[in-house]
Amino acid sequence: MKAPTTYAEWADCLQLFTSGTDDAEALERMRQGNLDMTAGVAECFASRVNEALQTRLKRMNDRFSRSMQVSVDTNSLTNALLLARKEFQLLMNFVSMPVIPSEQSDLLKKALRDQANSMQSSLESSCRNDRSGVLLHCIRNNKINTLD
Repeated sequence: MKAPTTYAEWADCLQLFTSGTDDAEALERMRQGNLDMTAGVAECFASRVNEALQTRLKRMNDRFSRSMQVSVDTNSLTNALLLARKEFQLLMNFVSMPVIPSEQSDLLKKALRDQANSMQSSLESSCRNDRSGVLLHCIRNNKINTLD
C-alpha cells in the first residue's frame, strides 16, 4: 500500500493502526507519509492521533489487567509484563512519526513515559507484602517502563 498524503488516506492508516490488525504495515506506511498541516487539517489530524493512542492504551490496559488476574506463575507474569512493554514501545514509535509536530510528539511521549512509570511503580508497590520476594524480583527484572 502507498504512503498517505491526504487527510483521508491518513484517516485510513490511523484506523488500521487503531484496530491493531497490522501494526507493522500501518507504521511503515505512516512513517513514509506526509501531510500538509493547514490549520483545519492539523487539528483534525492531532485529534485522530490522540484518539488512536487512547484506544490502543485502553486496549493494552484491559489486556494487561486480564493477564494479571489469571497469572498463576512467574512465567505468565513475565509474559504479561513483556507484552505491555512491547505495546508501550510500539506506541512510542507511533508518536515518534515524522509527520507529528515535535511539540505534540514530545507531549505524547511524556504522557506514555508517565503512564508506564506509574504502572511500574504501582506493580512494585502492590507486591511489597510478598515475603518471598519472587513477584517483586520478576516485576523489577521485566520492567514495562523500559521504552527507549
